[in-house]
Amino acid sequence: MSHYSVPLGIEPSLDHLLVSNTPPEDEELDVLQDLLKEPKAEMDELALQMLELDKLMKDLEARRKKLQDRVKPLQALVSPIRRLPADILQEIFVLCLPEGHYPTLDPLQAPLVLTHICQRWRYVANDTRRLWTAIHIPLPILRIPSSHRGPGQPVHTAEDEKYKLKAKFTSVVDSFVGTVNAWVGRIGGCGLSFSVFQADYQTPEEDACLHAIFSILLRCSKQWEHVDVAAPLRSVGRLVAIQPEDVPSMRSLTLWSTSRHSLPRPTPASSSGGFPFVLGGQPSTPPEFALPLWRESKIFGAPQLESLRLLCLDEPLSLMPIDWSKLTSLVIEKQGTLAHLGFLPNDIVIDVPVLANVLRRCTRLERARVALTPGASEPLNNHEALSTPIHLPNLTSFAFFEDRSPSASFFRILEAPCLRKLEFHTLRKPGPDSGHNNTSSPLIPFLRRHGQKIDEFVVDTQYMVPSARAACWELLPGLKKLCLSPSTFSSVRYPGDEQGLLPFTNCDLQQLGMVREGQGTLSAGRQMVLPQLKSLECRTLSTLSDSGLLKFVKAREGLGLQRVCVAYEKDWEDPVDNLEGEIHGMRQSVELVLEKRCRPRFVQPRLGLPMRD
Repeated sequence: MSHYSVPLGIEPSLDHLLVSNTPPEDEELDVLQDLLKEPKAEMDELALQMLELDKLMKDLEARRKKLQDRVKPLQALVSPIRRLPADILQEIFVLCLPEGHYPTLDPLQAPLVLTHICQRWRYVANDTRRLWTAIHIPLPILRIPSSHRGPGQPVHTAEDEKYKLKAKFTSVVDSFVGTVNAWVGRIGGCGLSFSVFQADYQTPEEDACLHAIFSILLRCSKQWEHVDVAAPLRSVGRLVAIQPEDVPSMRSLTLWSTSRHSLPRPTPASSSGGFPFVLGGQPSTPPEFALPLWRESKIFGAPQLESLRLLCLDEPLSLMPIDWSKLTSLVIEKQGTLAHLGFLPNDIVIDVPVLANVLRRCTRLERARVALTPGASEPLNNHEALSTPIHLPNLTSFAFFEDRSPSASFFRILEAPCLRKLEFHTLRKPGPDSGHNNTSSPLIPFLRRHGQKIDEFVVDTQYMVPSARAACWELLPGLKKLCLSPSTFSSVRYPGDEQGLLPFTNCDLQQLGMVREGQGTLSAGRQMVLPQLKSLECRTLSTLSDSGLLKFVKAREGLGLQRVCVAYEKDWEDPVDNLEGEIHGMRQSVELVLEKRCRPRFVQPRLGLPMRD
């Protein structure tokens, strides 16, 4: 047993008590009590001193808090921000605006929150025109639950609830419209950019709110610059009626028909109950209920209009009064999304010939994003619209979605010598006869002509056989950014679509680190596939692993690779310890972003459910 040191001056005759459980004798107990008297008295004295110090600390804390309460408002008076000139404060306010979207009506975000701080800030914010030159207006929603009567519930209860909801909604709308009116009133002579969104719940109260908003916006239509309207077609009649001279400064226009429904109305007893909405602008309702038609609008004649986005318009593009030759940016999506069900006229469908005729007239186009109508048929080889090339000499960015419709004939006639960014998406799976040596892809003819200048390529490799992928890489010698990601276009998916897709594998990745066949040894990095590649992103279906990624990065060492962003399932069987350290330890620094996904665990029913972690 270890020896215990005794600081109390215990006598040697008592040492045996420290190393055993032997009880002390009476004489020994008296000696121990005498030894404890002095230290216990000292401990009691120290405890009293600590209580006094604790009381003193509390008194000091109370005095300090009183001084803080006196100093705090005085410090606020001498705060540097109070002495900032108004012009500096205005610049700070402008930097508080959100990026990537228009400011909203949220009172907790800029610019509205800046008006709730103090009187001076409110004055400066209201006087800063740049804070109010853009606004996003999502209309409030009136949700009325379906009326039903429970046991013992009076019949009039449901109607009473509807009345209360509508009264509350009216109060909200009054405040909402007042806020928008005050916002727009602060722009002075500056330009106005806005976006309006109304979902369709088919209530006249919501339509009345939108009409009130349009009344405010139309008062300053000559100051419109960028306009984005997503609303039911029945509610945009006042926009359809706008004349070109009413919008002399409008440079971009986005139109999105969120619905083609008319408001519910009583129908005669003899009515056969036709289809509830108008298709293709062909009214199936009496004239007094006909929907406005964009093809009759003069708004497209705005003198400064150069950017146009059309979504779910469902009207024939050939009849639209658009001066295509003025456009530098064009987006056409979701057009005729019911065409494959047979409900829309054929002239609404956007197929390759229709798209070719439109783009052929867009001689100044610089950016384009277009999608074919789902179910559009493949054109005949001798179609008149495909007999001459589509010359787009200024096109630098092009995104194309063919859905499930063949588009090879389109890329055979497309001429875009200045194209720098190409995005291509499809839902057409490779056919059963598409073997590993099949290099067929609608892009191949186009890339042979113009692939040398493309420096950014976005594609989903799930729908490309490995040989077609390799053929594309060979035709892109100047590519700097390769992004493998699912489509960002809206599309209709069906059960079973995920079957038969082709993942991006380690073998595909190693192809990007190989020397081209027949090129000999690697010299100055120019014989490597995609020799100028700087960035690789892979967010599509893949079976990559740590080891495969490490081999790829090592193969590209010294060739200027700067960023790798990969999302893949973790290879638990063949992991690479400290993968990021391995890559960062190389001569050339590479930014590595890994998004690892766990493989799903499949358990047979007879084995029971998996245990929760």
